[in-house]
Amino acid sequence: MSESNKTYTYRGGQKVELEKSPDQMVVRALPENLDDAAIVSSTRVSSAPIRIKTSKAELESMMERNRAITFPSIVATYSRKFGNNIAGQASTKD
Repeated sequence: MSESNKTYTYRGGQKVELEKSPDQMVVRALPENLDDAAIVSSTRVSSAPIRIKTSKAELESMMERNRAITFPSIVATYSRKFGNNIAGQASTKD
């Protein structure tokens, strides 16, 4: 991946490269509003965001469906350096 296409966040003043999950996304919705048959599993990340696992083939179409019903949706991102899910934090493209 070229340097200009990488996505980063900042943690403790350090620039941290993010990797997109091929089969997970994060939405801001109530669990009872998530009735999509393509959802494999879901986990509450904090008070509002929920991480959803689906198949790689379904990820983009599920994100579009969720956005159409006003659920903010982003691809889940991870940091190799910190080894954790940091989706939902502000990120930038440099």
